[in-house]
Amino acid sequence: MALCLSRFGELHLAKNDYARSEQFFRQSVQLFSETLGAENVQTGAARIELGGVLLRERRYREAEAERNASLEAAVNARSDLVSLYWVLNMPEKASKIRAEQSAAERLE
Repeated sequence: MALCLSRFGELHLAKNDYARSEQFFRQSVQLFSETLGAENVQTGAARIELGGVLLRERRYREAEAERNASLEAAVNARSDLVSLYWVLNMPEKASKIRAEQSAAERLE
């Protein structure tokens, strides 16, 4: 259901109907958060989309908040990927992602 809401948000975004798009993305974020958790990748993707709509509406502070909230999901996805690479016996790929994470943390 949350994925369908995101698709409706995309549809309205394509028609420059930002108000309706925002409504659908907000519902999608809420449903993903309730079912998968706030830090889930799907929730993060919906927050990115919502942030994009808010950006187009020139609601910069709200857009920033949504985009920042999506970052936690991205960090978790990268951590999951590192774990997956270790299980798949691909230490070079796991090490590369960890190095990228460390470099990004130093920039903060």
